[in-house]
Amino acid sequence: MFLVTLLMSPSFLQFAYMCAENWTPVLVLVNPRSGNMTQDLMGEFRSLLNPIQVVDLGSATPRKALQLCTLLPNHAARVLVCGGDGTVRWVLDAIDEMKYKGQDQYIPHVAILPLGTGNDLSNTLGWGAGYAGDISAEMILQDVLDGQTTKLDRWRVRVMKGFYSFHRPKVYSMNNYFSIGPDALMALNFHERRQQSPFLFSNRIFNKVIYFFYGTRDCLVQACKDLDQKIELELDGERVALPRLEGIIVLNIAYWGGGCRLWEGMGSKPCPPAR
Repeated sequence: MFLVTLLMSPSFLQFAYMCAENWTPVLVLVNPRSGNMTQDLMGEFRSLLNPIQVVDLGSATPRKALQLCTLLPNHAARVLVCGGDGTVRWVLDAIDEMKYKGQDQYIPHVAILPLGTGNDLSNTLGWGAGYAGDISAEMILQDVLDGQTTKLDRWRVRVMKGFYSFHRPKVYSMNNYFSIGPDALMALNFHERRQQSPFLFSNRIFNKVIYFFYGTRDCLVQACKDLDQKIELELDGERVALPRLEGIIVLNIAYWGGGCRLWEGMGSKPCPPAR
């Protein structure tokens, strides 16, 4: 409630309308669960910006924080998301909600400070594979203001429990990729473990060790063996013959699994350009 009161205060509205025509504010959204550097980062950003512009996503949702953009008269805000790929998806989903409610004229441009474990979207967009504290908050903000904008395809993935199920299909947004197989099982095990003990997952190196543990275990168990005999794949209405496999990955970006470039393939045979 404190955050909402600040955003809607008359003094801030007056401040917004007095701003210069070329003013481009930066809104910083920080996920405190993304690492042990988040508290220090919030302190640095608040020393450089109005504290209203630095939002702790542990106490406010992205949707509430982004309402700040709707108060700005014809100014394009830029949003810096400090977190992992999951935090970025959370923020982009909130922006989608704004678009559906007719607030698309206030849609901000989004930059990323990669604090997560994989950071594949950040890597694809040129923001790096992981922030290690080697760049000052002032330089980060300058990079956000200088950054070039690009469009990102976002997909809706609908999951159904059979054609004749009485359960409503679940719909998820996809920015990076989705998969069926051992990597999906590994990600699920990691997510469930982090939900049980979130205090253990505040260090990127430790998180990668846990990923490695689950990945090694799942490879030995081979829970997804002979997947080609259990599923059917269609592309553009045509059935695709599957070789022997354990997983299928649908890519939307260049990187996968914490820095791998799957499309480049393996061995000497080159891959055609991605489309």
